[in-house]
Amino acid sequence: MKTKKTRNEIRRDRIFATALLILLAAFTLIVCTIADAVTNNVAVNSDSVVSEASDNIIEAEPEPEPEPEPEPEPEIDIYPVDLDPDLQRYIIKTCEEYKINPSIVIAMCFYESSFNPDAVGDNGESMGLMGISPRWCWPEMERLNCPDMTDPYQNVTVGIDIIARKMAKYDGNPEMALMAYNAGDAGAHRLWFDNGIYSTTYSSNIMNMSWALDHGEEF
Repeated sequence: MKTKKTRNEIRRDRIFATALLILLAAFTLIVCTIADAVTNNVAVNSDSVVSEASDNIIEAEPEPEPEPEPEPEPEIDIYPVDLDPDLQRYIIKTCEEYKINPSIVIAMCFYESSFNPDAVGDNGESMGLMGISPRWCWPEMERLNCPDMTDPYQNVTVGIDIIARKMAKYDGNPEMALMAYNAGDAGAHRLWFDNGIYSTTYSSNIMNMSWALDHGEEF
């Protein structure tokens, strides 16, 4: 036979049940809080690892494109004369820069020195391939930094500069320029204006040799 619980017992049971529910709720809250903290910590650590891994990734640099090879300079045709081929190419290239016919300079080298870089003129002053006289040509030698007229490259550098300036001065007339190169401006003026002479053995022979070179003929 069941005994009835007293009012105090019933109250006690309710209090106990309420306390148990409160404890269960508190325990559940603690467990959830711990779980969230663990989850957040794992997420942070994962982000850190990913970030470090990303930082350690080195992007591969693209390989540089190979530089194009320079085009070879076109071969320069030289004249069939007994003059060093490299020096001929230098003369031709320099004449192109001055815009004068290189065959005239080659003919001058032959007429002045027979292609002998050590030649000395009858007057004892003119020197080298183009018969340069340091006494009269020192301004050009100094301006072009060519002090040694026994050096064939320096000699033709000065000679080409002089004949090119003579041609420019006399309206591109090669014979007048050659006469001025050979006799000086004053001497050429006397020939032209006092004597009416516009061609000399020097100028006409060089022009004939230049024509022969341009047409593949020997002189």
